[in-house]
Amino acid sequence: MKLSIFIVWLGFLFVEIPVSLSAPSVCQTRLFKVLGRITGDDSLVHYGTHITDPIVVKRPELASVFKPTGHVQVMGNKELDLVVGGYSDLAEALLSTYNKGFWVMQNISDEGQRLASGHHTIVINGTLFNRLADDLGPAAMQSFPPDKVAGFVSQQPYVVGQFFETSEEATKILEKFYHDRVWNYHAGVVEWQTQYDRLPTPEQVLTDGCENCSFFSWTFMNPSWKSLSPEIEKVQREIGEVRVAPIPSVQLTKASENQAYRGTFVWGADKVKLLEDLKSGAFGETPAGHQSLLHDFQLAD
Repeated sequence: MKLSIFIVWLGFLFVEIPVSLSAPSVCQTRLFKVLGRITGDDSLVHYGTHITDPIVVKRPELASVFKPTGHVQVMGNKELDLVVGGYSDLAEALLSTYNKGFWVMQNISDEGQRLASGHHTIVINGTLFNRLADDLGPAAMQSFPPDKVAGFVSQQPYVVGQFFETSEEATKILEKFYHDRVWNYHAGVVEWQTQYDRLPTPEQVLTDGCENCSFFSWTFMNPSWKSLSPEIEKVQREIGEVRVAPIPSVQLTKASENQAYRGTFVWGADKVKLLEDLKSGAFGETPAGHQSLLHDFQLAD
């Protein structure tokens, strides 16, 4: 809801400036400027441009799962519907979408990271797949089974999740693909290896062999994987074209433009406090909250 306006005197000119209840925080505004300089179109990777006959999968019964709590602004001044919930609601969302698609999750960046803009993982049928820097050794690529995901999530002040719908067959193919990726990575199978690049490295990330956490979550869309996993083409046809940004918080906007996108959630330990912080703007003022770039929250009508 818009509040009253400020009247700014500029010589003999009056300028009306609308003030939002939850406008971007100072930290968010600063991050917008930094990301605007390093995440132009030349930093995006386009997948699915080779697909001429995309398949759209849409189940009417999932509509109730994504009934929005409100609307929020993200990078690029784009508005997204947002479902706000507690961590118990996250478990329910994962269960209700089992074998119906996948989630790309965003949690906060580790302390000390040069660009605090979130970290991406992908969750398929309850299993969380995580990609970190190669210099971390065995921890560089991991899978967390469903009974371990709750422990991973509970350590976070909040988690943002975006759901993408696929057929049951495609969901199972995708789950196997990521299990194969983790297994072959640790087995040192050359054909399955990729090169992790730290950010910001716009020039380097454009090469096929490079990935960070954001690219890892969409790596299955790279046509080159079909030589190792021919069945992955079915998943690619259901996803269609997608543009991937190396920065997770920027990808919240880009991913929502994909045909398989169904909705965005934000979960926290305390649902009531999370909702109040989003409404007041306090969420974006915290060191963790500003990384998501969620701002200007408005309750749904």
